[in-house]
Amino acid sequence: GSRVAFLGVPCHMIAMRKLQIYGHKSSDELGPLIGLFCLWSFSSLKDLVERLEDKGIDRNKIRSIELDSEFKVNSSSSKIIIPMKEIWERVREGCKTCQDLTGLVSDVSVGRVEGVAPDWSVLIVRSKIGENLVNRAVKGKYIELSDVEPSVRENLISLSIKKKHFAEEKYKEDVKKGLLTSEAFEVLQDNIIG
Repeated sequence: GSRVAFLGVPCHMIAMRKLQIYGHKSSDELGPLIGLFCLWSFSSLKDLVERLEDKGIDRNKIRSIELDSEFKVNSSSSKIIIPMKEIWERVREGCKTCQDLTGLVSDVSVGRVEGVAPDWSVLIVRSKIGENLVNRAVKGKYIELSDVEPSVRENLISLSIKKKHFAEEKYKEDVKKGLLTSEAFEVLQDNIIG
């Protein structure tokens, strides 16, 4: 039968890889796993859109969103900065303890990183399956490859470390509140590090 590539964020990649590892019948038709970079997801996109509209941003005019120490929304008519505290309150709870920014168990990971031109993405090949997929895409002229500047790699590593630290801090808060045991975080780490 035909095989189907799966595109998703890091938590989806972990689930798909586990299906393969444990030989679940649904993984028989699974092809390459393509992971999208993901810092986090919002608990309610509607809530976020309403928050932006309260700040005078028309969602149809959003050109880009930048994230470093602040959440910056650029529209065709303005630029607005939202404090990270306000954004963090709208992040899904499960995302707050996730340590994986780039889809470590994917065959190929792809995403945006500061320092890369707006019409380019960073591509990380993680397996032989991923390498074959990328080589076929290049040969078929579906994608074009170029080396990244060292600063891009440094930005990606820095952001990955920040995400891990955010997750560790949230985990510690959850342990203090009695929501998690200290062993739970070890399980979370084992799912990423293996």
